[in-house]
Amino acid sequence: MTYRKHNLYVITLNANASQHALASSPIPAASSAPPLASRPPLSTSDSFYPHYLARHNFSSTPSFSSSSFSSSSTPTPPLPPRSVVLVFGEHAREVITTELGLWLSRVLVNRHALDTMLSWPEGLSAFRRQFGSEADVMDDADGKQGSEDKENLLKQILAARDRILQRLIVRVVPVANLAGRISWEAGQTCLRKLPSGVDMNRNWPFRFQPDHPSSESFGGHHPLSESQTQMMLHLLRRQVPLGYVNVHSGEWAVYCGWDSKAAIGPGLPGDMGRLLGRFVSNCQCQAGPAGAVSDYLAFGTSMDFVHTQLGVPYALTLELYGGGGAGRVSDNSWTDPNNKQTKSVDKWPYMEDAGISILPDLVAKDEGEE
Repeated sequence: MTYRKHNLYVITLNANASQHALASSPIPAASSAPPLASRPPLSTSDSFYPHYLARHNFSSTPSFSSSSFSSSSTPTPPLPPRSVVLVFGEHAREVITTELGLWLSRVLVNRHALDTMLSWPEGLSAFRRQFGSEADVMDDADGKQGSEDKENLLKQILAARDRILQRLIVRVVPVANLAGRISWEAGQTCLRKLPSGVDMNRNWPFRFQPDHPSSESFGGHHPLSESQTQMMLHLLRRQVPLGYVNVHSGEWAVYCGWDSKAAIGPGLPGDMGRLLGRFVSNCQCQAGPAGAVSDYLAFGTSMDFVHTQLGVPYALTLELYGGGGAGRVSDNSWTDPNNKQTKSVDKWPYMEDAGISILPDLVAKDEGEE
């Protein structure tokens, strides 16, 4: 399979997702990152994405491809009115994010993938933390107790998955910077940006800031200069999502806005603090407004843009791995108001911005899906 490096590939998952759509795909080891060319292709002829491959052209930019899963031959019921968009692989060298995106897609539609994850000690431990069963359950002589524990945990996971897919359309962009990933596989293993030299996550119009082209955070000569950013914007405008999560690696963290100010901004949902607290408990990661917690400001980012210009309520950046434990915290630090890494959202300074054009309570209604 030859991937078109100027396309944006999107996996769409919902309550009609196939339970066997990904079964034919070999599942790699958790630590591996096989070349994209070895992946089952995104095409109508392959069982990996069996339902359809639709191309949408707009302006003069390349197309993006959307692959949806459906297990039924009967007419598809109306899609849920709300969606979330999860973006992985924006920075070429952060290959672990794409692996997570593909694994998440498998787990949401395929029982075999979930069973495989539960066979890993790390996977089993993570799910136990999430579903309130932190204590390890020891097998008795015949292994019955441990088996029953896993079965009960599996039922909880499947029930949670069904609730998610019944209420939401989940759109996964497994590798946003496909051209960069291809260059990384060709040997440019330190590449962060697009091959054009532009950082996708600095190329958005809100609080865009020019920088020198040699900078690792060079956002282009003007906002939305890159076709990849334009395609992402087109995807988001098709149906403004309830949630947007931009997934990176480099530390353990979950961030809300602002990226571009050392403060929180307007329009954060009332339960944002509770959501971030769950991340701290489950992931032992730092959490809060990105510009304040991370000690540096980022301009022209997608998280700030989608929240302030599209009205996405839950706009987050997730950092899923940090070497040397960067960003790791204890799971009880959320209760410490003086801990910068995890203090409650309402303890941070509040700042507005004249460039805000829409707030989350004004989210546009769904304009329809094909």
